[in-house]
Amino acid sequence: MSMNTYREWVGVCEPLVVEVFEEVYDLLVLEGVKSLEGLSLGGCGVRELAAVVKRLRVYRDSYLLFVRDCRVPFTNNLAERDLRHCKTRQKISGCFRSWRGLVCYVRIRSFLSTESKRGHQLLPAVKSLFIKTPITC
Repeated sequence: MSMNTYREWVGVCEPLVVEVFEEVYDLLVLEGVKSLEGLSLGGCGVRELAAVVKRLRVYRDSYLLFVRDCRVPFTNNLAERDLRHCKTRQKISGCFRSWRGLVCYVRIRSFLSTESKRGHQLLPAVKSLFIKTPITC
């Protein structure tokens, strides 16, 4: 197996690209730290800015994970989209009437979301539950 094939299989980005992204990231965080030095903590929004810069420094590896491993998505939009249905339902109804109703709703949504991500059609997937035949990939 060639090195490029291995990288595509594992999802590893080119080391030079990773190095450049890490250098630029570090420079931007350093610039943020320097810009905070001249500001007083009582100023408007300074505490929030300091918290963001600290978070960028502390969680550097997590923020740059998508650069090191190309399989990691750039954003968490997929997870947020999966949760949006629950929040919308909660807003419309005001609440779930029972714990059992909530659990049933979440199980159904989870199943539909998973089947959709696997590229399966939803109606045959639901039908397979009732006739007890597993869906093949």
